[in-house]
Amino acid sequence: MAYGYHQTRKWAKMGFLNEKGLLKEESQLISEGLIKDEQQIADYHKKVETIKQLRSEYCIREKHAKEAVNEIRVKDDVQEAREWLRFHKERDYNVAEKLLAKREAGEKVEPQEESDIEDGVEIYVCEPQRLGGW
Repeated sequence: MAYGYHQTRKWAKMGFLNEKGLLKEESQLISEGLIKDEQQIADYHKKVETIKQLRSEYCIREKHAKEAVNEIRVKDDVQEAREWLRFHKERDYNVAEKLLAKREAGEKVEPQEESDIEDGVEIYVCEPQRLGGW
């Protein structure tokens, strides 16, 4: 139980959890009609617009844009989201700034989604060792 016993039971009864017991995406909850609060729905739409703006204008990865928007108080404040990223995700913010500088220099640049594998790392698939008996 990733959310604590009581919270997990509450969300399970409300239908907020998926088959694996994890909280569903907010968009899915809204589309299924499980979230009906107008303020929450309005905040969700503000978040979506802010994420689009962060990605298109400032070359910030989607993963980091979502995290920043969920952490800030005013959901449609792009500058607050950028400031949060600069403070909490400095390395990733600097990568986005470099991409933005390239875009301003005239290159066509899109925000790069993060890979689990670092550049220059080669991966080899090996057979597991046989376990020998005594």
